[in-house]
Amino acid sequence: EDYSSNNNWEPEKFIHKIFSGQDKNSEHKIQLSTWQSLHTIKTKSWFEKFDFIIVDEAHGVKATSLTSILGNCINAKYRIGLTGTLDNVKANINTIKGLLGPINKLITTKELIDRKQVADFNIKCLVLKYNEETCKAVRKFKYQEEIKYLISNEKRNNFIKNLAFSLDKNTIILFNFVETHGKVIYELLLNSKHKKQRNIYFIHGGVEGEERERIRNIMENEKNAIIVASVGTMSTGISIKNLHNIIFAISGKSRIRNLQSIGRVLRLHEEKEKAVLYDIVDNLSIGKHQNFTLLHFLERVKIYNQEQFEYKIINIDFKTDGIAHLLVNIMGGQMDIDNITKCAVKDIWFPKHIEDLFLGPKFGIKGIREYTKTHDKPLFGAIVKPKIGITPQTLLEMVK
Repeated sequence: EDYSSNNNWEPEKFIHKIFSGQDKNSEHKIQLSTWQSLHTIKTKSWFEKFDFIIVDEAHGVKATSLTSILGNCINAKYRIGLTGTLDNVKANINTIKGLLGPINKLITTKELIDRKQVADFNIKCLVLKYNEETCKAVRKFKYQEEIKYLISNEKRNNFIKNLAFSLDKNTIILFNFVETHGKVIYELLLNSKHKKQRNIYFIHGGVEGEERERIRNIMENEKNAIIVASVGTMSTGISIKNLHNIIFAISGKSRIRNLQSIGRVLRLHEEKEKAVLYDIVDNLSIGKHQNFTLLHFLERVKIYNQEQFEYKIINIDFKTDGIAHLLVNIMGGQMDIDNITKCAVKDIWFPKHIEDLFLGPKFGIKGIREYTKTHDKPLFGAIVKPKIGITPQTLLEMVK
């Protein structure tokens, strides 16, 4: 309908749509379908009537179901496959050539960026370095165990939450596991005091198509919303022009899936100056050992280089965000200076790039009150001096 609106061509008169529950038989010359619907047709002769086939997202024809469908179209003399991504696996490329013909690469993403036909784009790789104790513990993990540890890491999920809130304009967070990761991040965002007036949306395979379409339409008019979405539902087939930031909450090494996901933010929009990918990387390496997800990141870097994407690697000490140490430098030790008799901190301003990495307090006021079982009286903090070189027994006597 989008492409026929300018010439008054009426698609409903010529096109029959075959989706779930639709009649598979029609006299219309053009038939539009998902491959899932066609795969349910067991009568091979049904496919013999087609002499022209156009396959969108043609990188998917390596799937057994699609090879079967195209194999049944024995009279299709003309075949066109369209895709923005192909993997480098020789067997897959040979399958595509056999079913659709020779591959012609018409243009690269970098060329489209240079022509300003898609949004300007860069990547910020946020490499989280964990402490030695954690790295030793994770060293013996199998791949699935490492993934389970990362997606259930409260500190890491809070980092993703804070990162999303720190970004301006519409942001999408992509995850792989609905219940154990996507839902956790969504609820962290939804229940955060930093949410303010920002709208938060959750999209996964269990969300009906109509609801996804409703959210897609809403997003085109949003200014500062956040979508938490599964990679499976958003990596292909969903077009939202008004997306400015994308966060890989956890990602693998698949060339097609990563490039398709990046494609979600490349569409032009009148308010989009640049699209940015925040690729979250987990560095759990120790000695010569490199963890699985770090090795997958190195594969993604190869993809970024092949596609000539502009990227920057930012190392983050995930043992601490540094804010607590900075506060000690600002507020600690002044009274030890003889010339200072009174001192008060009235205000502190942090640059945005430091705020973006703030992990939040470990306990907070509520947590400290619960820990100390003190809910109805003021709390005072103090440091006992001297505090070095004394035994626990002596310290106990000092604080009685």
